[in-house]
Amino acid sequence: MYNSDFCDVHYDEQCNIAFVKWKSFCCGEDYRNPLREAIKIMSEHPDCHYVADTRDGFENEDADTKWVFDVFAKEAYAAGCRYIIFIIDKDESLKDELEGQSVELRKYFTVKAFYGMDEVSRFLSDERSQKTKIRPFREADADEVSALVRRNFLEVNIRDYPPAAMQELAKAFDSGRILNLASYAHTYVVCEEDKIIGTGSISSFWGSETESILLTIFVLPEYHGRGIGRSIIKMLESDEFFLRAKRIEIPSSITACGFYEKMGYGYKDGVKELDDEGHYRMEKFR
Repeated sequence: MYNSDFCDVHYDEQCNIAFVKWKSFCCGEDYRNPLREAIKIMSEHPDCHYVADTRDGFENEDADTKWVFDVFAKEAYAAGCRYIIFIIDKDESLKDELEGQSVELRKYFTVKAFYGMDEVSRFLSDERSQKTKIRPFREADADEVSALVRRNFLEVNIRDYPPAAMQELAKAFDSGRILNLASYAHTYVVCEEDKIIGTGSISSFWGSETESILLTIFVLPEYHGRGIGRSIIKMLESDEFFLRAKRIEIPSSITACGFYEKMGYGYKDGVKELDDEGHYRMEKFR
């Protein structure tokens, strides 16, 4: 996070952006330092893009504009940024200045302008949904899915459970266990191009035709907060095991129970307590 009299910069996890809020006109290092912070943020978060709110200030000094083209653009692109987005006021008072920068920036990025953050969020969500797809699990996915699940145990769930327990679970979730799960459950993966970034499964609950269970729902840690988990739940809730069931159960980790609450699941029998395996039993009725 960066704060000055001229600009605030922070990472917006929900949109996965470096958000730059200009507060007044500035130049020189007062202008360049916030952009350096934005580059740092983008380099630390895969698929992270740049959004600048220009409604309260923007600068067009020739020397700094040249620095944007010669330094910022190249370093932002190297960090993985592909979208430069400006938030502008509705009277478009800075349209000419922004357009002057946009022409050169379009050599590296897709450049957009919107009137508010809601528009930015919708645009980025739509763009990312077009890059991802959900498909049924294949046997060849087992190693990659195993690695994804293990990373969550060792990097995320470990915050809520004893390290030794998470290390033991990570060891147990090898590719053989993933293949066994897929042998009786309907297992899906979320892909960004050829990379698996999420997974989830649904099965009958102990052979019942009126009850089902959601299992092994995980997203790569660096993709948390981008709506991937919601997409997995929606896919599982369109599966035949879900549609035929009157009750669906989830053995939720401490880490994930808040997410499942947001997806409409409550605690089994109205009781929030951990079972012997360290799970909250959650459920949804149809």
